[in-house]
Amino acid sequence: MEGLPDDVAAVEAKGKITAKDYDETLVPLLEKKLKEHKKLKMLFYAGPDFEGYSAGAMWDDAKFGITHLTDFAKIAIITDVEWVRQGTKLFVPLFPAKVRLFSNKELKDGKAWIST
Repeated sequence: MEGLPDDVAAVEAKGKITAKDYDETLVPLLEKKLKEHKKLKMLFYAGPDFEGYSAGAMWDDAKFGITHLTDFAKIAIITDVEWVRQGTKLFVPLFPAKVRLFSNKELKDGKAWIST
């Protein structure tokens, strides 16, 4: 995603996310940004083209999240996918970062919030 500050790692999930997608795209992006910034902001957009995660991608996500739990200042989750919204609400208390949920129609608001 374009037009966001350099300390924001922004990802739009499309289709079914696999461990390969995670290992070749998301992890390198986050690791690169973590070398450049002490704390990151993350914007995750799972719009209408998002079909879910493979088991391997879910495992990779959990491992990365645990390892880098304190590396994020803010996280914006933008989606209308109900299981993602419910999962976010369930795990928010475990994150030291500020986490905020937005609906797909609030994409602009999510981008504005994560940019501050």
